[in-house]
Amino acid sequence: MQRRLRGESILGLKAMINKYFNELTRSLPEACFLVSRTEEILSVNPAGERMLEADSKMLAGKRITDLVENPVDKVSRYIKICLRNREPVPGALRWRLSEGRTIECRCSGHLIPADAKEDKNLVLLRCEPQEAVSNRFIALNKTLEELKASHHKLMAHSELLKKEVSERKHGEEEIKASQERLITILDSLDAIVYVADIKTYEIIFVNKYVRDLFGDIEGNICWQTLQADQTGPCDFCTNNKIVDAGGKPTGPYAWEFRNTKTGQWYYVVDRALSWVDGRTVRLEIATDITERKGVEEALVESEEKYRNLVERSNDGILIIQDGIVKFVNARLAELWGGSVEELLETPMIRHIHPDERDKVMERYQQRMVNGNVPPIYETVLLRKDGSAIFIEINAGFISYKGKPADLVMIRDITERKKVEEDLRKLNEELEQRVKERTAELEERNAQLEKMNRLFVGRELRMIELKEKIRELERIRDERR
Repeated sequence: MQRRLRGESILGLKAMINKYFNELTRSLPEACFLVSRTEEILSVNPAGERMLEADSKMLAGKRITDLVENPVDKVSRYIKICLRNREPVPGALRWRLSEGRTIECRCSGHLIPADAKEDKNLVLLRCEPQEAVSNRFIALNKTLEELKASHHKLMAHSELLKKEVSERKHGEEEIKASQERLITILDSLDAIVYVADIKTYEIIFVNKYVRDLFGDIEGNICWQTLQADQTGPCDFCTNNKIVDAGGKPTGPYAWEFRNTKTGQWYYVVDRALSWVDGRTVRLEIATDITERKGVEEALVESEEKYRNLVERSNDGILIIQDGIVKFVNARLAELWGGSVEELLETPMIRHIHPDERDKVMERYQQRMVNGNVPPIYETVLLRKDGSAIFIEINAGFISYKGKPADLVMIRDITERKKVEEDLRKLNEELEQRVKERTAELEERNAQLEKMNRLFVGRELRMIELKEKIRELERIRDERR
């Protein structure tokens, strides 16, 4: 009774294994055979039927040794080895087909425990035609060659990127050199030059003139450092005059101011700029005009008493009545390139560059009608020899020999204009280079990141392909 029940149990287990075998191998492209210890074929999947050109009913119950051309003892030994190993056992079989044809297959035997006793165990035999293996081997080799070629291209591209990174570094060094040249130019100016954030009032840059006058004040607040007795932003601050309602620069603004800390008078030119970090800043260039202010006061008090002071002035000074030059100091004659006598009793407008005469006359008429027109402006002086220089005019009304007149002080600002133009060009160049280098850096970083991802992915694929190729070569060698 127990023997009968045990037999029924074993038959039920084999039926269950057959069922699972059919479900698991139905869709596999490899030919699969369920084989007993006695080398009997218990079941075949559809791929096996197609390979042997026979249905499972015809194949079931036959022994493998009846269907292959390999020696019987070698086949039996191979099945026994499969039954003793927990790991898949590679092998090779030549199956018989109809009309005397054969097909060479690479095989892999897998142990399937069916009962506590080993004599009931089964073998799952997976077979793949050698031609398919060879074709796959060729395909893998071809893919590997393509990956190698792609790898070489990526390496070449990597070298190109390295070269471009080196060029970018060189460009950054050029920018640094340009910045150093700009600082050298600003430090050489005999004037206050500083840059401050329009919103926070933080001082970002000062030149040597400022450092000598106020100390190293970079990072401090301008109204706390440059002025005295201020409890907040200066009420005379020009920030609202150099940007529009949207915060965009509107152009330079010139004015005169007596510093509350030094007591000196300055001619100030403020302008808004976009700094290299994107902030809007105020660039201020302030030239000391204390001497000129003293000269003006001296002439108002007494022309004769202070004539020596006027003659020693570094600025050109003249008095104009009804458009005619009535007084000229030696400095102005020097700027003009002639003598004092040649300038006296001549129309001043004649010595203004033709392109600037209409603007100067319009400004003069505005001053006559509206006295609060800023007296300081820039124009171009036409020298005696026909050459031209940039000048700064500071005009004011005085009484000269009992009649209204204009006291005009003229300063040669040709060098300053050149420096301002150099400063503007350098600032634009720096901004453009920073934008270009930033864009290049972002693009190169993206390319490098993409390249790194490709390298990692392709290296992994190459390792996997090499492993598969080694496995195929090992199987090929065993078959030989």
